[in-house]
Amino acid sequence: MDAGLDDDAERVASFVKNKGVSPEALVLTHRHVDHVGGAARLARLLDISAYSTPQEAEPVCRGDGISTGALLFGCKLEKLDVKDIRDWDCNEWSILKTPGHTEGSFCLYFQKDGTLISGDTVFADGGVGRWDLPTGSLKELVQSLNTLANIPVNRLYPGHGRWVESDASYHIAMSQKSLGGYR
Repeated sequence: MDAGLDDDAERVASFVKNKGVSPEALVLTHRHVDHVGGAARLARLLDISAYSTPQEAEPVCRGDGISTGALLFGCKLEKLDVKDIRDWDCNEWSILKTPGHTEGSFCLYFQKDGTLISGDTVFADGGVGRWDLPTGSLKELVQSLNTLANIPVNRLYPGHGRWVESDASYHIAMSQKSLGGYR
């Protein structure tokens, strides 16, 4: 799942290796530097490929410092060959397009137990990702939350903040309600 900043890569790789986990892929839910800044280094350290949607992969492949926010935070984004998420054999995970935070944002959904890995689309306690950065859209974010509200979500693992281990649909409904004032 998302790589974090470049400074995080060695710590994350060490944590993963110490847990005895052998990840098969690095999945980048969206292009923002706090999620992809360490992707190139982490992919090398773990000897895995990175995957995302074509809209999100393209700026990471180019090392685009503008739409990723890298320049905004004084970072340089290392270029990385990111493969199309549709080419990843993700077993029983569904790829849900959830634009709004960025144009190509997506979530991963495991229907068997209702697990949603949401990146920055939706957070616990009624939060959502920003829509005021490059390629963001409030209208699309609202539509994405409506999509998520129509599936049974039990567990929620967002890109920031705490995760939810039961009745995560309630948190998605709170997020829909919190955006009501912006429409």
